[in-house]
Amino acid sequence: MLLECGSPRAALAAYRDALDELGKAAPDRVVLGAAHASFAAGDDAGAIVLYRRVLASVGALPGVERKLAHALVRRGEDLEEALSLLERTDSQLNDAEAKNEQWLMRALANAKLGRPDAARELLQRASSDSERAHELRDQVTEQLERGVTPRA
Repeated sequence: MLLECGSPRAALAAYRDALDELGKAAPDRVVLGAAHASFAAGDDAGAIVLYRRVLASVGALPGVERKLAHALVRRGEDLEEALSLLERTDSQLNDAEAKNEQWLMRALANAKLGRPDAARELLQRASSDSERAHELRDQVTEQLERGVTPRA
């Protein structure tokens, strides 16, 4: 409820308490809630660990795979895996805004991997209709200007 009310940090604290108490016996729905709260709070490292834990337990969940991919792209980690997840789940999106964000995340991953042609092609497909899309487009453009940024 805290997450839905716009308090991701408070939600994350509550989920962490639950995970600490339950340990490995935590139900998948608690782990997933903690992953979503981590993602919303900007804790991409935590979200990645928790989303992977859910997927290992439950199997393919397109929405979870998309969130995992977004967190990976934002951190600049495992970008090939992120692209694979985004491409695999792309056809399952019916919402134009979500598909647009997906293209922009793919563009950002390609830009971080040093693939400017692929990034620019995806940028051309995407619109900047929402504030989020505009922000992502700016991130892609900035990354293209900087070039590849290898992670240590």
